[in-house]
Amino acid sequence: MRKFFACFVFTLLVTMLANVGVADARTYKFYAIYPEESFITQGLIDAAKEIKTKTNGKISIKVFPNSQLGTYEDAVEEVRQGTIDFAITYLTKRFDKRLELVNLPGLAPLGYYQQEAIWYADNSPFKTEVEKVLTEIDLVSLGPWPEPYATLFFAKGKRPEKLTGYDNKKRNIRAPGQELYREPYAALGYQMVTMDYSEIFNAMQTGQIDGTTGLILEHAVLQGKDIVYHIEYTKINCNPGWLLANKELWNSFSNDEKKIISETIDKYSKKILKEVESVDKEHAKILRERGVEVIEHPDKFNVERAAYLRKNVWPKHKEEFGADLLKKLNDYVETTMKK
Repeated sequence: MRKFFACFVFTLLVTMLANVGVADARTYKFYAIYPEESFITQGLIDAAKEIKTKTNGKISIKVFPNSQLGTYEDAVEEVRQGTIDFAITYLTKRFDKRLELVNLPGLAPLGYYQQEAIWYADNSPFKTEVEKVLTEIDLVSLGPWPEPYATLFFAKGKRPEKLTGYDNKKRNIRAPGQELYREPYAALGYQMVTMDYSEIFNAMQTGQIDGTTGLILEHAVLQGKDIVYHIEYTKINCNPGWLLANKELWNSFSNDEKKIISETIDKYSKKILKEVESVDKEHAKILRERGVEVIEHPDKFNVERAAYLRKNVWPKHKEEFGADLLKKLNDYVETTMKK
């Protein structure tokens, strides 16, 4: 009888503990911008799997790709309110004008090793300033998430005869809504149009616009077939996505859990950054095989154009960032010009 009772109590306790585990189990929502098939999203999915394994299933994260949970700006507020737990999204001045730092043109004209120095180095004033601002607006920064360079697409026969120089190129180019995306191309002689991302390719087909910036080579591969015929690989904009966590949720994790999440995210972020260049080359190869013209410039040209944009675009934003900070950032960019 005692053995039966002891066995009954043991079984009851195991059942209760199991039920508590089930009750406490939660899958955290992670907002992502790119489609699931994108290598950028796949890296995030792999990071989520590793976090789940390393926390013995306690922190289970579901990635919602392709902006399923709303716009990229709304995602920032949703994370702050806690209706979304984590997000990789774009930072804009909607929440603080200083967050536009990520959109400054001419930061890394020599390639992805420069992007690493800008966004990942501990002594980088860019990273320091962005994380300071995010803390001030009650968000937890988990650091940058790499993206390829935003290139310039043209419809068939619509690229200007001369891509160099800063004169009127007589082409209408769509850009994202941020000034720091529009202004560099205006400074290069383009007429700028703003429209929603979902309208871009149809607008190129119908002749409403001649081209677009703000998109990467992968977009042309996956979505631009028979629409995009010319691509200038500009290396003007290299803004990363940024990984955010809800502050209250983050504070509920143990120090060990925080370390696992941070280190895993950083590991996969840097892994993707090292893969981006080869992915760009593969996408360029696919596009050229389709008959798409992919134009690349020598380093000297990219460096000179980047310097022109820093000189002519950055000063317009002294009010947002302050002249001292802009000088500090420009000086830091100059230190990254040598490998």
